Amino acid sequence: MADGEEVTLDGRPLHLLRVADLKAALEQRGLAKSGQKSALIKRLRGALMLENLQKHSSPHPTFQPNSQVRPPQNPPNSPQNLRSLPKFSGTHPKFP
Repeated sequence: MADGEEVTLDGRPLHLLRVADLKAALEQRGLAKSGQKSALIKRLRGALMLENLQKHSSPHPTFQPNSQVRPPQNPPNSPQNLRSLPKFSGTHPKFP
């Protein structure tokens, strides 16, 4: 969607929809349906834009899903890395 292009649902601008219609559309998408009408519109607009992007984008030919990416050899919180941290004495300097 180009900048300035209004997001619509079934050909109708979101601000013209009733709150009940907005809530129904949000519920269909598994999104929260609480809040004022402006919040519902904002939430639904984001969901519709994402749906549109996913529908019209094509996967990159060299794209590899995350499941095929190897994890780092030593994650930051691994026991090997935690052993090299200085020991905490339990005291801290007092600040004025």
